[in-house]
Amino acid sequence: MIEASEYIVEFKLGYFLSFFIYHLIVYFGGPVGALVISAIEGRRLTYNMFFWPRHEPTFYFQLFQYVAWAFMTYLFLAHPLKNCYATEYYSICVYYVFRAFIIAVRYSFMSRVRMRNLKETFQSYAFISMDFFGESWLDPGPAAIEREVKAVFWRN
Repeated sequence: MIEASEYIVEFKLGYFLSFFIYHLIVYFGGPVGALVISAIEGRRLTYNMFFWPRHEPTFYFQLFQYVAWAFMTYLFLAHPLKNCYATEYYSICVYYVFRAFIIAVRYSFMSRVRMRNLKETFQSYAFISMDFFGESWLDPGPAAIEREVKAVFWRN
């Protein structure tokens, strides 16, 4: 049986709002935020979104971002004009909001089947990374662009 939602690309506001909020919770709440999301959606989704520890470096990258924000918050609150200026602090906060927005937009275009797979079963890194080519953003060469074009044709 073929699922029609795999071939219909539409923006889903519910997906967008939930994933935008989930990413903000993790970016500003760290591991405690991941526990909150696990209580709401279940551990499988937090595991598949790399909010829960696994062997891939993506979880550690997100954890490092939280530690950086927490350190900047400490510097800003301890001595606002000596250690960290307000513009530095606010710019890192805006960065996290933009990052959460971009990721939420991508999740909001996922099909219902793919979202069900993320929520109900533990997925491999290869399955999850089919839609997200984060590594290719660091090296935008011809091979990476070709992979992204093929992924677009696969999705659409």
